[in-house]
Order: sequence, then C-alpha cells, then structure tokens
Amino acid sequence: MTPPIEGNYEARNQFEPIALVGMSCLFPGKTGNQGYWHTLLAGVDRIREIPPGRWRPEDHYNPDPKAPDMVYARRGAFLDPVPFNPSEFGIAPNSLEATDTAQLLGMFAAREALRDAGYAATPDEPGFFLANAPASW
Repeated sequence: MTPPIEGNYEARNQFEPIALVGMSCLFPGKTGNQGYWHTLLAGVDRIREIPPGRWRPEDHYNPDPKAPDMVYARRGAFLDPVPFNPSEFGIAPNSLEATDTAQLLGMFAAREALRDAGYAATPDEPGFFLANAPASW
C-alpha cells in the first residue's frame, strides 16, 4: 500500500486492491478446504461428545453455568488431531510444551494456505509471520 499523502483526504482513503490467493481452515470433522465446503453445503452438525483423551467430563461438568471453574456443556466442537511436525517449521521438539497450541495451529493453517495458493512453503519459498497476543477486555 502506498503511504497516504499528508493532508490530502482522497489520497489518504485510497487503497490498492489485494488478492486472496490461498485458503486454509481448521474445523471439526472433515479437514481442509474440501472438508469445510462439504460441511457447510451439507449442513452437517459437527458438535459432538467430548472425545476420549481430552478430559474427563465428570471432573469438570456442572449444569449450573455460574459454577466457577466448571463447564456446563458435555458437547462441543473439537478438532481432530492435526499432523503437526515441528521440524517443518524450524521448531525444536523440546520447545513445543511452551508454545501455545493456537500458534501451532495458526502456523499449520498458514502453511496450508500457501500450499493452496500454489506455493511449496519450503524454506526457499514465500513464508509467513504469525504473532499472537492476549486480548484484554
């Protein structure tokens, strides 16, 4: 984008067009772009029981929505395991424990969007920068 010209209203509010060249998404159920469109067009409900190995619902369930530190639902939208290889992203396996899962999923999705756009997403090809910060209300 060209920097706006100081004091010129029209120049400040003109933006160069951009193109979305790749897409990637992570949703419960079928994975990837094809899975997204299938789920959307078929109207499939991907809400399900808590998968084994996530947590024990009986330890965290309370039907009272105001109960502190508890959940009042026994169902949710859960992602299936994502085939994440840290070495493909230059991440040492021993640092995974200290990395937010949302950042790892974001890197995976960004790489898949680059692949969908026709980029190999190798160290010699285009890359991405991903940052995450806590929100405060």
